[in-house]
Amino acid sequence: VKDAIRQRCPSVRWKDSYVTMNGYDVVDVVEAPDAAEVEKAAMIIRSMAHATTHTTQATPWKSFLQTMAS
Repeated sequence: VKDAIRQRCPSVRWKDSYVTMNGYDVVDVVEAPDAAEVEKAAMIIRSMAHATTHTTQATPWKSFLQTMAS
């Protein structure tokens, strides 16, 4: 799966992965230039790893504060 994502979604960069004790078994944190690239990577995971995915866009706290201040 990782090789397929690297090949087909080269702009998606994995930041970290976490095991959780809730409704999600694993949370992967990635960066990408746009949501479409993340969605494409999620579809690769769904098709090759036989997993379900959920994507959520996040904004760094400092960037959020700057946006709110302007």
